[in-house]
Amino acid sequence: MAKHKWKNSMMGEFLLFGIILLILLVATFTLSNGISGKILSAHSRESGEKILLQIKNSLDDFDENLENILTNLGYSPTIVQYFKGDVSGRVVLRNDVLVVLGNTDILLDGIKGIGLYDSEGGLLIDYGEYPAQAWQKDGEEEGDAVLQYSDLYVCENGTTLCTVAMPVYDMDSWSYRKRIGTCAFLLEVEGFKDMLDQMQITDHSEMVITDRRHQVVAYMGQQGNEPVTYDIAGKREDHNYIVNEAKTERMDWTIASIIPREDLKEQFNYLQVMNIATCLIVVLLLLLFGIFCYRNILRPVQSLAAFVQNHLKQPQERIKLHAASEIEGLAENLNRMLDEKNAASQRLSDMQKQVYQMEILQKQAELLAYQSQIKPHFLYNTLDCIQSMAYEYGAEQVAEVILDLSRMFRYSIAGDGMVLLRQELDYIRQYASIINCRFMGRLNVEIKAEEELLNVQMPRLLLQPLVENAIFHGLERCSRRGTVKVSAESQDMGMRIEIADNGHGMTTEELEKLRRKLKNSGQPEQMAQVSGEGSGVGMVNIYQRLELLYGGKAAFRIESRLEEGTRITLELPKRWEGQISV
Repeated sequence: MAKHKWKNSMMGEFLLFGIILLILLVATFTLSNGISGKILSAHSRESGEKILLQIKNSLDDFDENLENILTNLGYSPTIVQYFKGDVSGRVVLRNDVLVVLGNTDILLDGIKGIGLYDSEGGLLIDYGEYPAQAWQKDGEEEGDAVLQYSDLYVCENGTTLCTVAMPVYDMDSWSYRKRIGTCAFLLEVEGFKDMLDQMQITDHSEMVITDRRHQVVAYMGQQGNEPVTYDIAGKREDHNYIVNEAKTERMDWTIASIIPREDLKEQFNYLQVMNIATCLIVVLLLLLFGIFCYRNILRPVQSLAAFVQNHLKQPQERIKLHAASEIEGLAENLNRMLDEKNAASQRLSDMQKQVYQMEILQKQAELLAYQSQIKPHFLYNTLDCIQSMAYEYGAEQVAEVILDLSRMFRYSIAGDGMVLLRQELDYIRQYASIINCRFMGRLNVEIKAEEELLNVQMPRLLLQPLVENAIFHGLERCSRRGTVKVSAESQDMGMRIEIADNGHGMTTEELEKLRRKLKNSGQPEQMAQVSGEGSGVGMVNIYQRLELLYGGKAAFRIESRLEEGTRITLELPKRWEGQISV
């Protein structure tokens, strides 16, 4: 029975799958070891052939470019006239010929000198570092216009050179076979080494270019100093090397790549290590997969079954699973079903919390009511008396300040909870007029609002505390002239009000502390603290009022930078005059 159960279990199927995969891995490893050597050898030979073809094409391009330069030189009118002229004519043309040779010299890097020979092989004129014996006529057939490359030779300063010559024929002759001279370039072969840069196939491989006498034109390899000659045929017969060769068509030079088979063995060993590492990684992945299945499928299912069985004994317990999303979702749905019976008590707790908050705000309102019970008519009459005395003594500015103070007092103790934006902005103007006397004109309050918003309803005394906060906490500590900007503009179904100053601002730490205080202001201990701070008309009070009046329909944001100023943004829904207010 247990054997049958294990055979049909998910873990048994996973184990069978792992065994089959291991068998395939072993077979693949065995086959790959058998063919890796052949693949590496073929790949190296193919890479060598591609590199040789690339170098051969570069040499052919060089040969073609050199032929074009020699052709342009040999058949230029000045040179042809020089070849066909007599001794006196050549003396007259000598300076012109030297100019042509100089212009030709700058067309190609590596030209050490230029020589012009007559039809018999005698040197007529030379330019640059050109020895008289740099080229010897070898009696080639007339009409052969192919470039002739000499053997390499080393000059006195150790530089390896070769001569490239091209016969020049009389183009006015009917047969075009009359040779009138020869143009020869003396080349420094050091430049050919640049063709072999970055061309090594393996770390110990060699790249070499030799002439027809096996002299080394260019070499790139591990022998240190460049060899004078190189035996490519000997390397080809040595089975320890893989040799690829290519010959140029006209230069009669040989290009070869020599790859030690030992380098291929190193790469073969590397492939073996990679195959073994791959097998170990797959085995490790299988092991991790098995662990994953056990931890995220089998064990969670067992835990879920045990939880269902024990729920009656421990009804408050909840299951916590970290498994596959489907199983975890099943556990979450089960917990959600169990949590529904606690929903009513949680809602009751939330309602009690709201009642507590309303009681705190009611306490604040009662405190404000007690403060407003002072005989207002007595204060009004006293302010009017002081205003009359100020006018009588010619102190008109004092009278205006007292008038603004009287209006502010009447506005602040009025009973309506909602006012128009127009009234709130007028209240700020009166406050600004009074406070400007204290600062002797050092600050300025700018108010800008869209005309259509002036009849929008909003809570009383919402903006003036923010302006006052900007003045006493932002501008009072600054020596420069300060400005507070109050603006109101429409947005979608609401309006945005900004109070911005260019005062002291706040540090990042102070700003974050204030934001946390506002965010936590709805907690009972925070509300109790606000209720004990006198009038409670401050930033926290305003934040709480917005939350209670508008809920999530209002927004309160504060931004500040040290020495730049502070900006407070209020976003309120539009409620026009005559609508039922909250």
